[in-house]
Parts: sequence; structure tokens; C-alpha cells
Amino acid sequence: MSYHCFELINTILFDKKRPDFPEYVLHHFLTFILILFSYVVNYLPVGATVMILHDVTDLTTTVFKLFCDVTPTKV
Repeated sequence: MSYHCFELINTILFDKKRPDFPEYVLHHFLTFILILFSYVVNYLPVGATVMILHDVTDLTTTVFKLFCDVTPTKV
């Protein structure tokens, strides 16, 4: 939960120029709200499922962003 909160704040403050800014903010905001809601209503299995699903997609998204954002430079 803290990771998604940090990424949400970090994206809002520092990554406004990214082409996928709205989707990225929406993703982290919804994940944070779903986890918080599952904790508040004491239904932690749903929160754990949300965290697992979102963490798997975050890993693949990060790998794809790494390949797309890093451009080789000629020496």
C-alpha cells in the first residue's frame, strides 16, 4: 500500500510530462483506494488479491517502460 501511495505522490509531483500520466495516476489511485477499502471493511483477502494482481502488472509495465524509455546513444 505504501508503494502505491509513494508512486502516486511521486508521479503527481515529478512526472507530469509523461505521455501515460493520467493512466499511471489512475492506476495507483485505484489500487490505493481498493486496498484501503478492503482494510477498512476488514475483508483482507480481497486486498491481498488486488495487491498481487497489481504488483504483477506493475512489474511487467516497469520492464516495458524500461525498454521504451531508455534510448541508446551513439558514442
